Amino acid sequence: MAATPQSREFFSALESLRGIAALVVVLLHIAFAWTFPFYDLGFIRNGYLMVDLFFVLSGFVICHSYGSRIETGRDAAKFIWVRFGRLYPLHLIFLFVFIGFEVAKYIGEIQYNIAAHSKAFTSNNTFSFMSNLLLIQGLGVHGKDTYNLPAWSISTEFYVYIFFAAILLLFRARVAMVSVSGLVILAGIILDSGKLDHNIFRCVEGFFAGVITYHCYVALSTRQLPALERGWCKHLPGIFSFAGLIAFLSMKNGNGSDALILPLVALLILSIAVTPKGLLSSILDVAPLAWI
Repeated sequence: MAATPQSREFFSALESLRGIAALVVVLLHIAFAWTFPFYDLGFIRNGYLMVDLFFVLSGFVICHSYGSRIETGRDAAKFIWVRFGRLYPLHLIFLFVFIGFEVAKYIGEIQYNIAAHSKAFTSNNTFSFMSNLLLIQGLGVHGKDTYNLPAWSISTEFYVYIFFAAILLLFRARVAMVSVSGLVILAGIILDSGKLDHNIFRCVEGFFAGVITYHCYVALSTRQLPALERGWCKHLPGIFSFAGLIAFLSMKNGNGSDALILPLVALLILSIAVTPKGLLSSILDVAPLAWI
């Protein structure tokens, strides 16, 4: 896959989008835990789907950064090592932090007769410690998330990185990469019944949707699209894709349509990338949002 002129471009607007999505997830957890009224807002109640935005955005950014740089087994090994170094140290620190919580609960139970919501070292036991230590806890080895609960996404994404590198070594042409990514997504949706219920399938589907989105961006960026460079037309893709996402999150009830978040998020990311001077991209580029 040949490098494109945009292969080292930094999408600051997409980084701001990542920060906003993270805030939505935080608001969801606060509203759910403390029963705040804004939990009734569909946009907040369905905020868990912002995790899928992270996966799609990750596939887009990783393909952008490494899609033309993984050509040999050594390149793949370096890529995997770099990603491991990015994910694992913080995961390890928080694993031991949560062990400290379990120890504190145990002491409270034994010495002070304090009953915890869940008894110490039940689901967070030796087996789950080893699975977290090996970063495989999100691959379906447990019936529930353990220790640092959000770390399931780190677990799944790390092994999707390996899968991505392996596919790049086998399929260099863009058409082949897009086709394989599409088949991977289709397989994930079939196995997961389109519900985004299983962590590993959820990550695979989102990540490779991001890979396809990046290739669509490359295809569009190599063509002359004057309508997207001047006048009010350059604002429309971002505005309509953002409005569509908000409408979906606001009106969705139940989890049967969760998989629809993937094309909506992919379209939003693509719209921002291909219209860097559009209204939405310009708003996301303002300093406070970039700081987030």
